[in-house]
Amino acid sequence: MKKESPPTGLSPGSSVEEARRVLMDAIGQLSLAAHFSRACLRRAELIARGSQRWHKPLAWFRPSGTQADALQGSLTEDGRTMQVTVWLYRMLGEPQLASQCSCGTAPCAHAAALLLRLQQLLDWPRAMSPVERWQQSLPLYQAPPSAPVMGETAAAWHPACLLDTVAEPDGQWLCARLVLVPGTDGMDQPQRWIGAESAKARPHLSRQVTMWLAQLALGRRLAGRPSDGYLLQGHSGAALLLEWLEAGICRHASTLQPLTAGLLRRPPWHWRVDEDGTIALKLVTDDGEAVIPLSLDSLHYLDEGSHQIGQLDLDAITWAMVRDMPVVTLDEREPLREAWPPHACLAAVPPPPPTPPSRPLDAPMRPVVVIGASRHAQRGHYVFHLQALADYASRRLPLVKEAWRTTWNRLEGAALVSIHRDIDAEHRAREALLAAGLATLATILPSARRELSPLPVAEAWAHREWHEGDADTFVALETHLQNLRRDGFAIEYAPDLPFAILGEAPRFHATLAPDEGTAWTQFELAATLDSGEEIDVLPLVLAGLAGRQFPLLPATDEPPDAHWLAPLGPGRWLPLRLDWLRSWLHPLMECLRHPGQLAGHRALALSRTQAMAVSDALDRQGVALAGARAEAIGGMLAALRDAMALPAPPLPASFRGNLRSYQRDGLKWLQALRTQGLGGVLADDMGLGKTVQIIAHLLLEADAGRLTAPALIVAPTSLVFNWLDEITRFAPSLRHLNYTGPSRTDRLPDLPGTQVVVTSYALLANDIDALAAQDFSVLVLDEAQWIKNPRTRTARAVRRLRAPHRLAVTGTPLENHLGELWAHFDAVMPGYLGDQRSFQRTFRVPIERQDDHQRRDVLRQRIAPFLLRRRKADVAPELPSKTETVLRIAMGETQRQLYESLRLAMHDRVRDALARHGDEASQVVVLSALLRLRQACCDPRLLELPDPPPSAKLDALLELIQSLRDEDRQVLVFSQFTSMLALISTALEQAGHAHAQLTGDTTDRAEPVRRFQQREVPILLASLKAGGVGLNLTAADAVIHYDPWWNPAVEQQAIDRAHRLGREQPVFVYKLLCEDTVEDRIESMKSDKAELADLLLDKPGAPAAADARTLHALFAPNPSP
Repeated sequence: MKKESPPTGLSPGSSVEEARRVLMDAIGQLSLAAHFSRACLRRAELIARGSQRWHKPLAWFRPSGTQADALQGSLTEDGRTMQVTVWLYRMLGEPQLASQCSCGTAPCAHAAALLLRLQQLLDWPRAMSPVERWQQSLPLYQAPPSAPVMGETAAAWHPACLLDTVAEPDGQWLCARLVLVPGTDGMDQPQRWIGAESAKARPHLSRQVTMWLAQLALGRRLAGRPSDGYLLQGHSGAALLLEWLEAGICRHASTLQPLTAGLLRRPPWHWRVDEDGTIALKLVTDDGEAVIPLSLDSLHYLDEGSHQIGQLDLDAITWAMVRDMPVVTLDEREPLREAWPPHACLAAVPPPPPTPPSRPLDAPMRPVVVIGASRHAQRGHYVFHLQALADYASRRLPLVKEAWRTTWNRLEGAALVSIHRDIDAEHRAREALLAAGLATLATILPSARRELSPLPVAEAWAHREWHEGDADTFVALETHLQNLRRDGFAIEYAPDLPFAILGEAPRFHATLAPDEGTAWTQFELAATLDSGEEIDVLPLVLAGLAGRQFPLLPATDEPPDAHWLAPLGPGRWLPLRLDWLRSWLHPLMECLRHPGQLAGHRALALSRTQAMAVSDALDRQGVALAGARAEAIGGMLAALRDAMALPAPPLPASFRGNLRSYQRDGLKWLQALRTQGLGGVLADDMGLGKTVQIIAHLLLEADAGRLTAPALIVAPTSLVFNWLDEITRFAPSLRHLNYTGPSRTDRLPDLPGTQVVVTSYALLANDIDALAAQDFSVLVLDEAQWIKNPRTRTARAVRRLRAPHRLAVTGTPLENHLGELWAHFDAVMPGYLGDQRSFQRTFRVPIERQDDHQRRDVLRQRIAPFLLRRRKADVAPELPSKTETVLRIAMGETQRQLYESLRLAMHDRVRDALARHGDEASQVVVLSALLRLRQACCDPRLLELPDPPPSAKLDALLELIQSLRDEDRQVLVFSQFTSMLALISTALEQAGHAHAQLTGDTTDRAEPVRRFQQREVPILLASLKAGGVGLNLTAADAVIHYDPWWNPAVEQQAIDRAHRLGREQPVFVYKLLCEDTVEDRIESMKSDKAELADLLLDKPGAPAAADARTLHALFAPNPSP
């Protein structure tokens, strides 16, 4: 006996016995119930015990390119020989089993019986390949026994013998069925034939036909098959065939063509090379057609081309050897070639061809689904099926077919490509198909292979819901399958699909043309195919919107290349990418609220901002734009882009001040917006001088005579006076009007004659009817975050104002969410970002919830020309090391009333003291009165009065701190009153701002300083006495003086805590003053009279007292508005 060699794939040093023991242990632990049904296992028990059925030996091998153990055996059952192969392997760590049997069923009882024999130790595997097993069995082949030849008989009625070929496990056989044909013309009327074995035929049977029937009955009948009849076997079958051929009654069962006797033929042998590199020995005709010998007493052939049956010059033993030869794999080709011929009977057979060179291929696997359709023979509609493939660098294999095979070979020309499969990835792709509601077509429609035409592939899949129907079902299936793209699938269409999906990339082109006689723009969108066909895309999209055929909001799991099939006609669609559709649809949603009313329209009428947004979106998608309006929009956007490269316009001589370089750039941008009649958002950081840029812009407009109507500035109440002061400071020539106060409506007639009107958001909402009736040249919305909620009265009022040039000014264009950015743009460029709902669908949800970087980039690019934002870090070299800003705050009505009543009382008290005691002796009374007034400005609660009014300054402080924190600033707040710092601390806690506090009562002064310096807290509250000297607070880049101190040197010392040597970043200083109060007057006197500090402070060398005129000025009433 030949010595066993280890199966291919064993590690070096492993013995056959060790490997066999591991295999037998694995088989012993295998749960057959997990792989075979109960009925199958019961039958397998009977088959396994029949030892006489099993042919020795049982082969055990490891196929090349796999990680599987294969077992192969054969047995005889009911006269038929079964070849059984079982593969054992692991996938994702779990044991798997696959089988193949010549009985045609998998898994079958024969495979289970083979494993049972191994588990029960009834058999023992021998290490040999299938070819080695075949070679070992060759001496067992014997010639069939001879049998006597039957004599001829005659027929009395018109018999016919219908012959067909039948494939059985042990070869190809002829099947015969006798029928009686009535009359001489009955051969053309099969419906009139009767079977020779039927009762109707008995009166018409001749003696010869009766003998034929008796001889057939001795053989094996194939009942219940399409080829119902008897197998012709051995000498008796050959004799019957000869008699029928001589009698001329043989017909082909399928074509009904007459069959005649043919000459002896000797077809050549041919080694067939399959696409995976395996080879098999075949008989072929001279023109290359395969010849399958028919087993009788000798081998015969049936030539359907010439309609002949004859003998082959080939002995049965040789044919049996070749017929039973297994497919020769790559690693078995050379050993078989070297040992050829393995038997003397095969000496005339050519040896196997040499093994071709092999080239390994390591490529990632991409799953592919190909959609196909077949007609149902009974119902007439379509059945949609899918072919699932694993694509390795354009080499495609059936997905998870023969999962135990890790290497798949493909013959390409003269070379063999070895594809290394990613079985785990293929398995995950299969799980994705199951999760998507797909199953094998045979599971969903068991009769598919009998009732469908064309016939689907054997491994076809189908969707459980969308597999039967017509065009609507196909669209639903195709839309659902797009979700597979998330799992890496490519979706393709079968060439014979009865529907047309225009897969070619069309060339889109849009037209933006003026609407005659109006300011609207006519928008058209079309596509041109490579064939030259022109398609109007816009009507298709409008119809799709009306029918809700595609979602306007992307689903969380929508693949990035998802598309909508736009119907072009019966069975014809144009795929349009959804992200492309949404990009230009969203600014149009306001005019598409009722798309059904627009169905059939070739064009849409767009506003100017909508046309700009659509033009920008299509241009970024590479869509060609044509038309006069498209050219105008392109020129407009180009002018904005080029504005920064142009020299800044010269400032009018009446401008009092200087603009830094970046402020001149801002002025150029503002002028470019005005030239094009556009709005914009000036979003520079706080402290970079947005106000002065706007004032310079307005002064240029006035100087050029373009302020034909007043400019309206809307600001928070606390900043109205700051605007008025800045206008007076930088542009005193501008005629400006303060539209605030109880008598403001009396000034309405003066609006047309003024150049700049300043009002507050609160008053705008109250007086909107009067202001909406007025035309304005420019609208400026300062601190535009006040209208970030578009549903408020104030925001709605802003949208009613009439102004062609609208500007939003804010240091925080985006605080909480993108809806605030939309609100700013909708106030200055209505419609440019679409309506609120479409903006949320197109940008806000994808960016905020799905972190869609592509959508974010599109939005950034779209707003870029109309939003100017410079950060302090961007322009740091141009900034002074310290920038001081005075913020004047208007008191609320109740606080103002309290202050005025207190001022009158204190003024009377001071006058009385001065009259009685003189200037020097009245100093205590004066300082006490000033203290009370300053407390009323800081917060009325400091006066300890019942039911004090709210503090406008505290509200302004909280707004300022919020803006600074939005810019991530470290804020240092000074106040002289520790009680005020306590109130500020409480307010900060309620607003959620972490902070530290440093006062004279702080025991550990180092701890709050350390926390602030190390940025553990962003805000430090400090009293002037405790934090004003001796500390290093260089972490602060914003210093706020909540209440002014008389002595500028003390304030400067406090500022110097942050503005010290070694600090690289500039410091911004803010002073909060209540408008028209003692604070405002003290600040003015500090600059006008430097000696004021000496007058009011107990300081050596100071004058004894202030003069009475100066003191009376501090308590003077407010000037009339």
